[in-house]
Amino acid sequence: MVRNMRDVDSEIEHLKLKKLQKLMSSMKKREMEGRDLKSILKPFLSSRAVIVLGQAEKQFPLATRKVVELLVKLVKTGVIKGQITGEEMLWLFRRLGLPVRMEIKIKYLKGGKLESLEERFRKEIKG
Repeated sequence: MVRNMRDVDSEIEHLKLKKLQKLMSSMKKREMEGRDLKSILKPFLSSRAVIVLGQAEKQFPLATRKVVELLVKLVKTGVIKGQITGEEMLWLFRRLGLPVRMEIKIKYLKGGKLESLEERFRKEIKG
């Protein structure tokens, strides 16, 4: 009886390992598909649109994947012919109900040195 339990345990471990391997290969496949889709879409994106897309992927990964799939479909069918700007990409996500937050940095030139507004405020607060 003890031997049968060991056999059952080893069989269960073997099945778990097979399932894990299958899951990992599935995840790799999805990741590769995502890269392929982005490589198709990238020539149609301005540099700002790439930044917006990156922020959207961090904040809404599943929804962004669907948006990319649809944009690639539109590119392949010829509906999208020109470049998508950052503003258009941001508008698209917001219109779809995905409020993508963008990091904003305000910098100014003073005395030949580029300084962020944040740094300037810190200096003035400290004295």
